[in-house]
Amino acid sequence: MKKSMIFCIALIFTLIFPTTIFAHTGLKDSSPSSNEVVTTELKEITLNFKTTIGELSSFDILDASKQKVDSLKVTVQDKSMVGTLPEALPNGEYTVNWKILGEDGHVVKKSYSFTVKMPEEMKQEVTTKPEETKQEVQQPEQVTSDTGANQQEDAASATEPVKDETKVTNESSSSNMLLPVGIGVVVILLLIVVYLVSRKNRRK
Repeated sequence: MKKSMIFCIALIFTLIFPTTIFAHTGLKDSSPSSNEVVTTELKEITLNFKTTIGELSSFDILDASKQKVDSLKVTVQDKSMVGTLPEALPNGEYTVNWKILGEDGHVVKKSYSFTVKMPEEMKQEVTTKPEETKQEVQQPEQVTSDTGANQQEDAASATEPVKDETKVTNESSSSNMLLPVGIGVVVILLLIVVYLVSRKNRRK
């Protein structure tokens, strides 16, 4: 009789004690929560637990085709785990498989699901953001090229007056050279005329 009583008490403790442990080391809340439909851009998943968890705790995200999201980076701090993503999750159903190491050394594994369902307008904004960033980066190059073109135009316009001044100088110098020559020719002609007239007068 005593042996059967001891066996029953041991069996009760065996069934109740692990349940009590798991109840204290379970998931308190999460973002997104279980079965939640997310309609905004999602780059961070947070899991909060009832007790402090070990550094070896972690979680994975699987898409609808059971493929693991490899870009997930998980950090553990006190009672929480935070997973960050470089890009927002696309629309679809996802499963979070989490595994924690409690303070008592017990490992607890569970999972829950959520759905990402962003409106089409928000999806277009998310996809166009990188393109807008590229265009903003390229704009300074265009400004630089425009500045270079303007500098070349200014240099060309600055040299044009110099060329015109050179032409004017050359024309004035050539006209100054022709003036004495013209005067010399006129003087020579006058001398020839005077000589011929005086010769005729002598003959008479």
